[in-house]
Amino acid sequence: MENEENFEKEKFSIRECANCHKLVSLLLPVDAIDCIYCGAKLENVRLLARKKIETTATITNGVVTRATTVDISTGGMRIQYHGSQIPTNAKVIVDADELSIHRPATAVWSSGAGADIAQSGLEYTERRAGRR
Repeated sequence: MENEENFEKEKFSIRECANCHKLVSLLLPVDAIDCIYCGAKLENVRLLARKKIETTATITNGVVTRATTVDISTGGMRIQYHGSQIPTNAKVIVDADELSIHRPATAVWSSGAGADIAQSGLEYTERRAGRR
C-alpha cells in the first residue's frame, strides 16, 4: 500500500528525443536522462518550461521579504533575496505586481547563493493565477 501511495504522488511526463524523435517516458523532476532508444542526453528535463524574468517580488510568510525573480514557470518561480533562507515547506504568499502574480506558494528548496544572499524555489499551491 505504501508503494502505491508513493506511486500516485510521482509526476510522469513523455518527451520526444531530439535525436531519434521517439517518445521517452520520464519520472519528474530529473536534470538529465539518456534516451532509452538512441542514448542521446535529454538535458534539463522539467515538468514545466521556465523563462528567465528578473523583476521585484515580495514574499510573505509572517515576515515580508523583498526578492528578485530569477526564472518563472506556470507552476512556480525561483527567487533571490538577502537574509535567512526561507525554510523548506514554508507556506508563503508571492506578490510580483509587474507580472500580475498574487498567489500562495510553498518553498520546495532553499540554498545560500553567497554572502547574505539566498535563493528559493517556490511552487504555487493554486494552479490559477490570483488577482488583486
